[in-house]
Amino acid sequence: MRPPSGNRNRLLAVAGAALVVILAIIVFSSGGGHKKSPSPAGSGGRTRAATKARTVSRSTVTVSVLNATAVPRLAAKYETKLTAAGFRHGNVGTAPGPRQSVSVVYYAPGSQQSAQEAARLVRVATVRPLDPKVRAIAAGAKVVVVLGADKSK
Repeated sequence: MRPPSGNRNRLLAVAGAALVVILAIIVFSSGGGHKKSPSPAGSGGRTRAATKARTVSRSTVTVSVLNATAVPRLAAKYETKLTAAGFRHGNVGTAPGPRQSVSVVYYAPGSQQSAQEAARLVRVATVRPLDPKVRAIAAGAKVVVVLGADKSK
């Protein structure tokens, strides 16, 4: 005997809804679908793997360290730290111009990432494109660290 058509329609609707729920559970619990994983904040859509792939080989980057303070051998101290971390030895000397209160890491075109890495190692917050005065004494280095009074303590 067949159920009345009203009951049959309800039965089909309940069975269809149950099937949709079961499929949704399977898809979401298995990680299915085409969801993109969120990219790290501030990465501009790059994944960590892509960022790591762009890591600079320190051994290919020459870093000059210049002292803009009255503290003797300050540039040599920081240059030793950078070369110990794998950067290539560059010019070590006195910065042109007046004394500086704040340290700055400068970079040549195409070397911003290297400069940021060097700045992180020596804990300098300011990273800028290479200034012509600094470039003249940098002896061809792609990254130049100019130490200010904030590093003389």
